[in-house]
Amino acid sequence: MIEINILRERQEKFHQKVFLIRIVSMYLIGLLCLLIIVGITYITNRVAIRYILASIKKYNDKISSEQGFVQEVQKFRQIMEDVSRKLFDAQEEYNKRPLWSKKFAVIVSAVPERMWLEKMAVVQNTQGKNVSNVFVIEGSLMSDGSDTGKTISDFMNNIRLRCSSDFSSVSLKEIKKIKKTTSSDIISFRIECGLKGSVR
Repeated sequence: MIEINILRERQEKFHQKVFLIRIVSMYLIGLLCLLIIVGITYITNRVAIRYILASIKKYNDKISSEQGFVQEVQKFRQIMEDVSRKLFDAQEEYNKRPLWSKKFAVIVSAVPERMWLEKMAVVQNTQGKNVSNVFVIEGSLMSDGSDTGKTISDFMNNIRLRCSSDFSSVSLKEIKKIKKTTSSDIISFRIECGLKGSVR
């Protein structure tokens, strides 16, 4: 009996360790991609602004000898305003999107003892003609049969509390027993979280 408990504890620790490694890897990959995108955007905008400033300087030098310089200055001023507006719109859109790496960390921190997560992903949910994105959480729980509902309910309440700005709903879609041991059961579950607005 002691050997079985030790093996079970080792298995739980191994699953948790593998999951944490996956989460950290996903976090690092997401952070790297974000840094690359921000870097490319920054460099592109800097090049565009330098080009526009150089063009404005060139036309300012020709003001004294060319006609219609007022129209040209107004033209490039409009271009600058358009670039600034696009930069503002891009920043606003970026701020609307959740940083999934942070959301993953928040959800993982809400996982209670004897529970481990196996999948977190955004999938399409089709209901008639309506197509929406939902955030799916799948995992397993080691339970003695008396606290299964409460443990999962507490986990869902923690998600509602900590991610209320991004999730419009948190619901349990599936729960089933996948394995039985001498002292406890392994329960699998699937939770679906509705995404607010245009969350991606």
